[in-house]
Order: sequence, then structure tokens, then C-alpha cells
Amino acid sequence: MTNVPLINQIQNLVLDDGQPVTRALRLAKIAAAKLDLDEFQVWVDCELDGYDCAPRDLPDYRHLNGLPKGRVQGRWILIRLENSEIQNLISEVYLNERISAIEDIVLRADGTNQIYILDDFRSKALDEIVPNVAQFGVELSPGAFSGVTSEVRNILLKWTIEMEKAGIRGENLMFTPEERKKSELPTAQIINNNHIAGNVGSLMQGDVDGNVIGNTGSFHMGDITDLVEQIEGVVPSLPETIRADVAGALTELKVEMAGEKRPSLILESLKKIGGFAGKVSTNIAAAGLAAVIRTHLGL
Repeated sequence: MTNVPLINQIQNLVLDDGQPVTRALRLAKIAAAKLDLDEFQVWVDCELDGYDCAPRDLPDYRHLNGLPKGRVQGRWILIRLENSEIQNLISEVYLNERISAIEDIVLRADGTNQIYILDDFRSKALDEIVPNVAQFGVELSPGAFSGVTSEVRNILLKWTIEMEKAGIRGENLMFTPEERKKSELPTAQIINNNHIAGNVGSLMQGDVDGNVIGNTGSFHMGDITDLVEQIEGVVPSLPETIRADVAGALTELKVEMAGEKRPSLILESLKKIGGFAGKVSTNIAAAGLAAVIRTHLGL
């Protein structure tokens, strides 16, 4: 295979369903590095190493839907809630694992549905509404996981086709200056057309530095950035009685995070949001929000 141009090697691997997509991604990483395609390489790296970003920044194909389940006395039972919006919220899975781990799940599943454990935020929320449940998860079919690997395979295939059309092949694992220049436009189109641009842009900006001191020690500013993302996603599901108050405090928090990042004001805004949410313990979104903020602040 060494005499085959690099782009064609990648294409051959993605066309062979018997080959793990991880192998094609590793070659794509080499190609992207040699072509100076930084944004595309970030996406490849995320697929190889896993995503470290907010759920909304994950590519669309990593947002899955299944059946919410709770483990009671060793058995997984279906959870049904009257509020359809909340039911949908706890039925979603944000898959940030590396692609090789997802491929392993598909291989091990052998046609059997899998339980994906819910994140701490939604688990804490459900603790307040559905008592006596040891663990919460979402039941997903093997097809849901294989759909992720198929989409990555399709993106790589489209990219190699566009590279070939532009006359970019990578003979002897090398690219000419002309090939590097010609690779930029078709690669940008692949990123945009497959909705991975937002994720790539977010990850290239890097994390916010600094620490904030809470009641029980300190936690990294990046933790608060993630918390802000979670709060934003929950606001639409909050009761009208507190929605505006939470949104207002959230705006104050975001302004401070974008500006001077003063710990005292950041903590004050978080306490406000937690206080508003704590007033409505019967609402799963509010209860979960209050629980998560208490955990972050050590209250």
C-alpha cells in the first residue's frame, strides 16, 4: 500500500467496512498535518482522542436519542415523565468518546441495546424527581452507535473525493506547495457542509484560564464555562415563574466571564441562579440546576 498516494490510502480504508475508521483517521491526521489544514486536523484529533467541549459544540451526528432508563434493584426500568420537554431532555445522549471506543461498543453489542449512563447534571435532577433509583441512563440501539462511525467514514470519503477532484493525491506521502494551496477551499467546504465548523472553531479558541474560590476550595474557570453552557441549555425548560430571573442572573454571569472575571461576582451570580432554581424543587430542570450549582459551590 506504500506506493498508493496518501489520499487514496485513506479512501480505500473508508470504503472497506471491515477496516476500523480509526485507521483512516490516523492517515487523515498525517495528510492534514502535511497540508497545513489546521481546522480539519482539530476535527480528526477530536475523533481520535475524544471531544472535550460543551454538548452544543459536538457535531450533530454525536447527538443521539434513546429511551430513558433507571436502575432499580438491579433491573433497568423505563422512565416516563408527564412533561414532554423534560422527557426529551433526559432521552438525549451527547457522545464525546473517542471513535475507537464507539467502534468497540458496536463490536461488543452483538445486536443488543446498550445503556449509556446519564451525565451528573441530569442524574442529579432526576434524583429530585424519581427517588429510589440507583443509576440513570439512556438505552440506545447498536445502530445509534454505528451511525456515528458511519458518518465519520462518510465525511472522510467526501473529503478524499474532493481532494482527488482538485488534483491532490499525496504521492510518496508528500504534498507539493500547489497541492497545499489547492486543498484549503474544498476542505473548508467539507467542514461547513457537515456541520463540524462550530465545534472546530470552539475547540481552537482554547479554554479560559484561572480559578475561582468556592466554599470548599477552588475550581477551574473552565468548569464555570461548562456550567454556563449547561445553564443556557436548561433555561427554556424552567418554569415561567423563575425563567426571567435565572436568565437575568445568567446574563450577569456571562458579562463577568467575558470581562474581568472577578471571583466574588461570579460566585454571587451562581448563588442567585441556584437560589431561584431552588424555589421550584418540583420541576426537574430547576431541581437539577440547583443541585449542580450546590455541588460546584460546595454548599
